[in-house]
Amino acid sequence: MQTEAQTLLKIEELLIKVGELSQDQWRHPARLKLIVRECCQLIQGFKKIYDSELHYAPFINLFKLNVVDPVDALCRFKGYSLADIEHCDEWFRVMVGIYNSYQSMIKGERYDFTRQEKRNACSLGKYVKSLIEHYSRLNFVRVDLKYCKNSPKEIMIDDVYGHVAILCNRLSNADGCFKYLQGHAWAIEQGEQEGGYHIHLLLIYDYSERDNDRHLGKLVGEEWVKITEGCGTYFNINDSDVRDGYIAKGIDGLGLVSRDDPQKVKNAINAVLYLTRPSKFQQRLRVKVSRAAHSFDKGDYERSFRRQLNPHVEFNLYDYEWLGC
Repeated sequence: MQTEAQTLLKIEELLIKVGELSQDQWRHPARLKLIVRECCQLIQGFKKIYDSELHYAPFINLFKLNVVDPVDALCRFKGYSLADIEHCDEWFRVMVGIYNSYQSMIKGERYDFTRQEKRNACSLGKYVKSLIEHYSRLNFVRVDLKYCKNSPKEIMIDDVYGHVAILCNRLSNADGCFKYLQGHAWAIEQGEQEGGYHIHLLLIYDYSERDNDRHLGKLVGEEWVKITEGCGTYFNINDSDVRDGYIAKGIDGLGLVSRDDPQKVKNAINAVLYLTRPSKFQQRLRVKVSRAAHSFDKGDYERSFRRQLNPHVEFNLYDYEWLGC
């Protein structure tokens, strides 16, 4: 049985498949009817996970409007089952509905996503640069928070936001493994291949108080497992072969970041901007708990014990590898 995330991903893949059909392929009814059959199988799964209280990506809303609702109407008024749709006279309308939903996705959603990621990146970059200007030495930690594939409970989007809310409360309290935390950011994403939800987490500590970045990443990961009541797992980037590769190439931006080391500062900001890259369009969320819910957020610079934010902090997004993969 497919999960919520996998079902939404399959719908997107179906739309792309139809949108990329050649003119010649549109002339083969037998092939198109196989797609209609696949679509009806997806409709069955979609109706099991659809929740009108949630906020879906525009292409999902259009899929419901252009495909699911008309198919439901055919089933109600003409007595069809989902298995009948590929054989009925109206089967081609289903193909047209899928294609129209695809057109909206490629025309509007990618543009909106890139524009939002640019806003997030500019805000995040200036935030991190301000912290580096304020503290002479900081400790950068990156942990990817995930869910176990064999978890006995299916993880829905409201579960994810519930866990993130608990995590944010821990971050605000700044106790335990978050003690001496001076900055943070997070981004919720959906896996490109299997559709699973995960969170990219950035933590910035005062290095004079917390200096063991690899151990900190482990502690944070273990805290995530507790928050999710055992459903979660994690990947500690600070203690990984990935990080070792960055070190070997001279592009490591984790661990100790000294204000007087411009190359490490640049590396750190490049690492931070991974949370907001437009190249990760396929990893965007297809559903949120509400229209107002964030899939990205960061801490506030202004706190009572910090000097006033310097309005002259310059941050040019295109000085960094924001558009990278």
